[in-house]
Amino acid sequence: MALCLVFFFPACSQVKPTSQSDGSDASLSPDPGSSAIFPHADGWADPSSHGLWVLNSGETVCMSCHEENASTTSSTTPTCASCHPLFPHSDGWVDSSSHGAYVIESGGTSACATQCHGTDLAGGLSGISCNTCHDIYPHTTDWAEAANHGASAEGDGKETCTACHGDDLAGGFSSVSCTQCHSLYPHADNWSEGDQHGARVMADDTSACATQCHGTDLAGGLSGVSCTSCHSTYPHSGNWASAAIHGATAEGDGKEACKACHGDDYSGGISSVPCSRCHNLYPHSDNWADPSSHGETVNANDSSVCATQCHGTDLAGGLSDVSCSSCHSLYPHSDGWGEYSGHGAYGLTNSTTECRLCHGTDYQGGDNGSPSCYTCHTTYPHSSGWSSADEHGVAAYGTGKTSCATANCHGVNYEGNGATVPSCSSCHANYPHTDSSWVADAASTHATTFIEGILSGSSTICTECHGTDYTGNTGVTSCISCHTNGVTHTSGWSDATGHGQYYSGYYTAASTDASCPDCHGSAVTFDTTQTLSSLESQSDCYGCHWAYPHTGWSGSSYSWDVDSAANAWVTHALYALYSPLLIDSSGNTPSSRLTTASLPAVENTCGGGTAGNCHYSGTRNPLDDPSASNVCGVLCH
Repeated sequence: MALCLVFFFPACSQVKPTSQSDGSDASLSPDPGSSAIFPHADGWADPSSHGLWVLNSGETVCMSCHEENASTTSSTTPTCASCHPLFPHSDGWVDSSSHGAYVIESGGTSACATQCHGTDLAGGLSGISCNTCHDIYPHTTDWAEAANHGASAEGDGKETCTACHGDDLAGGFSSVSCTQCHSLYPHADNWSEGDQHGARVMADDTSACATQCHGTDLAGGLSGVSCTSCHSTYPHSGNWASAAIHGATAEGDGKEACKACHGDDYSGGISSVPCSRCHNLYPHSDNWADPSSHGETVNANDSSVCATQCHGTDLAGGLSDVSCSSCHSLYPHSDGWGEYSGHGAYGLTNSTTECRLCHGTDYQGGDNGSPSCYTCHTTYPHSSGWSSADEHGVAAYGTGKTSCATANCHGVNYEGNGATVPSCSSCHANYPHTDSSWVADAASTHATTFIEGILSGSSTICTECHGTDYTGNTGVTSCISCHTNGVTHTSGWSDATGHGQYYSGYYTAASTDASCPDCHGSAVTFDTTQTLSSLESQSDCYGCHWAYPHTGWSGSSYSWDVDSAANAWVTHALYALYSPLLIDSSGNTPSSRLTTASLPAVENTCGGGTAGNCHYSGTRNPLDDPSASNVCGVLCH
């Protein structure tokens, strides 16, 4: 600043030189610093003379003649203020609120840019430059350019600015606030928080930032602070909406960077743009991997909600690189999976364990909405105890086995399906009973099969299905519904008191109430051609009882039943006289059939052999009347 100095020197108090040592007139412009300054030397009005003198010696000497600030100006004793309105400076002038405010209010530094401080304010006569304190002031003519004041203020450099523009840079005594040009600068203390600068950007876009401060491309600019310093993907590129761009970026943990703007739960945050605006299922919930979460959603909406660029239209992974088959090797199911060639062939050839993930551990459909296997297969997958007759036997009985008789499972004829599904006959040699003659007659398949099984010691051949007591306790036919008098022989059955009494109590010539013929063959009608071997081949009874059961003599209308026919003796007599079966215990035919020589043969044949269980010793009446007389005396008479 220019210093206007007007000095007053009392002439009487000064030594006035008159000549130089060489005798010439002495100069009236004493050496600065000399106490003799009056009369003033030529050119004293020039600041380089009086001003420099005052700067070196002070203005005290001047004040004896000149007033510092007189109200009136004398032509002979001018005041300093006559030329220097601001000098001598007031107390506190060094305070920016004094000299600084003056410069700002007066419209510039013209009053300072004199010989005092120099027209360039670099110091001048005073040696005091503005930038002794203000290293960037006075501002250059192009200071308004961001490349100048902006670069200078970057970082902590703006501390220098506070001297004039205020501690808050809101103007100070300069009345020039940074915000006059920079609406958001200086930034608030917490500007780095997303809810501050982020919210502002979301409200007004990034245009206020895309200046020379951060760069029109927001890559840093003069500040060197790029948005990507903190936001690796912001500002978003022009094609950011493409799944191949933002989707690939957000995949995995990449979406952590999205939280700053879109919220910790991706519901919008300061951006007010939730991911669910386009992805209604993303980001996935914490338990999304659980089938009850993603599985239920897929079953409710099908897999189209997943078949996007995220997991791929073919669900093979897509941008996320997470394929459904990463966990579900069989899902999504291939075309035709509902056919046997799809899920059926797979389930029978492989384990169905993997199916449980979606269809439930019990294959009932689980809790994710997937269908139950039993919707189509009423008994499949089979339960753990399925091999028990109480399980599969009950289910297969009657028309129940229709579901088993498919070409893909046990076969239409229950023959099985290759190596994967067993045939019924692999365990049940005679089941299912498909032969039309199975129950046709005494020689039916079930009778002969049963007898063969019993004789071979296979007591379970029928009981495993029909029950140990043959009552059909697994839901199948009860044997006793047809065989009302029993199925199997009790202990002692081979004795006459067992099967003998049982049969005799039911059988007569006119009745077949006993069930024995069903298994053992029907009795035959005797004639003179019967032999033991021929009878044994026709009925099991004749293997032990050569002439029993009695069914009459061929050609005769007589009955064996002596209690119901008076002429029954004729049948007996004819038999005794002509039957080739009338032999003794040694197998010999009696030499005469009309003498007592026939008695051993009669006792053997009619008496029941050596056991004598039928007609005791040839007595007339059967077992229940042993006191009867000898056969007609001695045989006949």
